[in-house]
Amino acid sequence: MVARNELMIVTGQLLAYTCNAIIATVWPQARMWRWMLAVATLPAIGLWIGIHLLPESPRWLANRNRGQEMWAVLNEVRMADEVEDEGQDIIRRVEEERAVGRGGWADLRIRWIRRITLIGIGLAFFSQLTGVNGIMYYAPTILISTGLGTRASLVATIANGVVSVVSVYIGITFFLNRLPRRRMILTGQSGCVGSLIVLGLVFLLPESTARSYLVLLFMLTFLFSMQCFIGPTFWLMLAEIFPMWVRGLANGVAVFCNWMGNVIVAFAFPNLIAAVQGNTFFVFAVINALTLAFYARFLPETFGHTLESLERHFEEKYS
Repeated sequence: MVARNELMIVTGQLLAYTCNAIIATVWPQARMWRWMLAVATLPAIGLWIGIHLLPESPRWLANRNRGQEMWAVLNEVRMADEVEDEGQDIIRRVEEERAVGRGGWADLRIRWIRRITLIGIGLAFFSQLTGVNGIMYYAPTILISTGLGTRASLVATIANGVVSVVSVYIGITFFLNRLPRRRMILTGQSGCVGSLIVLGLVFLLPESTARSYLVLLFMLTFLFSMQCFIGPTFWLMLAEIFPMWVRGLANGVAVFCNWMGNVIVAFAFPNLIAAVQGNTFFVFAVINALTLAFYARFLPETFGHTLESLERHFEEKYS
């Protein structure tokens, strides 16, 4: 269920690419970007309406001693045979959290908690420095820089969205419940490094239509490696590695660092493309190789363990 977040992200990107390509083809004009932004208000309105229809979470209600409302929500969102066990588990966990106290910044003084938090931050931050959102955000710009026309680039970018959606679906359906998390991350990261090196080499070829489509091809192999193996897995690992009483705080810090990495890539990528063209991909290949070394050295394995057993394991390993 956690990994479906990534599937919804890439599905939204595919819809955006498709809408942009239609607008650019049907209404080709200098100000078409305004219509592209205007279309984005429709899902925003839908989200605003949908939020008002969402119930409070059962855990939040239980934490505020609103037990009757908690059971009512569980009866709405769960099958009848699941309600009793999950409700009792929520109540038990809320009581455990109250007993140990609410996690805070002071808990980071504990060595093993600080260590696993730093690993989680590194996982979140470096997953953005792969450059995936540089390619997702600026795919048309990259293709235009190879000599492909603007409308052709916008249409070709739909392939990025299709491959991303299919890749995440494959990762969730066929790999996530079968392969260890660490192996998933290392496999995807290795594929990213290889694809970025080849992308840089393709840019050294003479300008031609064939070169443009080779660039697109290896953008797609990069996206497959990222979205099939890393995209779904890193969100899941962030939900698994932190101890219960600091999970909210540590996860929040890690996700903040993830978005800071996104900001760095979003601002740096177009400037690098403008300044050094295809050598941009060699820069990101080096960053990804260093990230691969970080994962190989520090990333723990969480597959096949309960959250409680992971806490005990990390406490013993990192204390």
